[in-house]
Amino acid sequence: MAQAGRHKKSGYRSNKSSGTYPEIDKDYLTATGTKYLERYAASREQFREVLYRKIMRSCQYHPDQDENNCRALADAVVEAFTHEGYLDDYRYTRAMVASYRRKGESRKKIHQRL
Repeated sequence: MAQAGRHKKSGYRSNKSSGTYPEIDKDYLTATGTKYLERYAASREQFREVLYRKIMRSCQYHPDQDENNCRALADAVVEAFTHEGYLDDYRYTRAMVASYRRKGESRKKIHQRL
């Protein structure tokens, strides 16, 4: 009989459990950015902040990395994703407005949220 509070372990192991973060390079930012956008919709600035948080955590574990160079790589990834059509603030805003309308929110409330 299973004990309360015990859960089946999944095969997924995150880097957080081991206490280390990978070093930042363009391939890593592209891969994690793609994974993030597969799961969540985001504006350019939201996406940039996600990448910056990953960079900040990684730089804590790898002090030899230059955070400014890593941020420049993140900015390049954001621009590439925008150019490829993965990030589109106009489309994101329209989707958010449609979502709020489906929930029955007023035009004024939607305007305040945006």
